[in-house]
Amino acid sequence: MGIWLMYWVFKKPLLISMFLHKIMTLPLSIRLFCIWLVVGWLSALFNQGSLIEPLLFVSRIAFYFAFFFSITVVVSEKIISTAWIKKGMFASGMYILYFGFLQYIFLPDTRFLLYQGWDDHYFRLISTILDPGFTGILFILNLFLLFQLWIHHEIKNKDRTSRFSQALLALSTFLLTLGMSLTYSRATYLAFAISGGLTVILFFVQRKKVFTFLILGSLVFLLVSLPLLPRPDGEGVKLERVSTIYARSSSAQSELKLLNPWQWVIGKGMFVTASNQFLDTTQQNHNRVPDNWLVMFITGSGLIGTSLFLWSVAQIALKQWRTNSLFWLGFIAVLIHGLFNASLVYPFVLAWLGTLALTHTPYKEN
Repeated sequence: MGIWLMYWVFKKPLLISMFLHKIMTLPLSIRLFCIWLVVGWLSALFNQGSLIEPLLFVSRIAFYFAFFFSITVVVSEKIISTAWIKKGMFASGMYILYFGFLQYIFLPDTRFLLYQGWDDHYFRLISTILDPGFTGILFILNLFLLFQLWIHHEIKNKDRTSRFSQALLALSTFLLTLGMSLTYSRATYLAFAISGGLTVILFFVQRKKVFTFLILGSLVFLLVSLPLLPRPDGEGVKLERVSTIYARSSSAQSELKLLNPWQWVIGKGMFVTASNQFLDTTQQNHNRVPDNWLVMFITGSGLIGTSLFLWSVAQIALKQWRTNSLFWLGFIAVLIHGLFNASLVYPFVLAWLGTLALTHTPYKEN
């Protein structure tokens, strides 16, 4: 991504000014939210907190947005097509699925990764992401990307696809659903159940029978497969486990209990947590933000900042829902999944969401 940006900034110097202009023309709610984040950081700075890590987090997120903005510019100038980008990202998701199956079959015991700072997992599909929860949400987003590509293909060609192509679509859907089930990630199951149910309604209203039956079949398959999944000895494969629920709920409660009354209003600074108020380089925990995005926004920006964020999302969603409904269904899946994992700020999740958000170039240009 860095090489890409350097190349296009060198080739098109106006790209930086275009990006800054785009930021200045953002909706008022988003601009107010950004201003409110600055207020929280100033408050943290006055309370002797360190802003090094928060600024690094924000710089990374801004870097990702700059990358996808450059993609939209290149697409608008018809240098590459949106379909080409989406196909490449979908292929990447299938590679993650492929290596996930290999890992599950030949390396099911990944508890040795505990010594490298990762969570220890036993007989769970973690693939090259090394985490079953994040791998699961990527499979959901890749499924939405598959449907997005297929619908665009049908509109572009305006003819009935071959039986082989339909079989390939069904096989890809089945494999992605199987990959989700083997993660044993209950957050993934819940995210897919809700977003998938909404997708069934959407396709039914749009009279897309093939997609309606495919996603409905995926939901049924996931439900039926749960009691049939192999369950060797290990806490992670016990779907009825409550230890992680208690751990995450207590973590969220402890984060909220640290807030002063005025911090409930303005927050203590986004990405400024108890672990990085004073940079502790001896801390081994790799998780720097709360697992719950709602807790992250409340602690980081207070109730006012959280309201501004939700207002911004709702405002944009109401305007763009009809033009790119599958992106918003994927975003809903991330929001649900993000109540249990820090998936809303996970780089690969942002990459898939950014790809889903890209609108297709005119059909004749593809």
